[in-house]
Amino acid sequence: MCNKGSLTREFVVEKFKEIEKVIGKKYPTVAVALCELLGRRWSFLTGVPDRIVYPFVGRVEIGDRYGVSVFDKSPDIKRYEEIAFLIEEFFSGT
Repeated sequence: MCNKGSLTREFVVEKFKEIEKVIGKKYPTVAVALCELLGRRWSFLTGVPDRIVYPFVGRVEIGDRYGVSVFDKSPDIKRYEEIAFLIEEFFSGT
């Protein structure tokens, strides 16, 4: 496992696009957005910010500087927990 706090923006965006496709296929009612953590603020980098129509269900931190916001048309806590685990596992192997 690498030091997730030192991941470059380009690398994180590339990895995010991979996991975004996986999540979209497995959970069609879910949308995700990659964010940069700026103090308490989560600033969108890529993903769904311009077309968010789904309710926000949670956030998953993937290091000191980045995180993923999760939106789900049919919010379900169990599905969110599965997605959060999937995101954490995906980025822990980097």
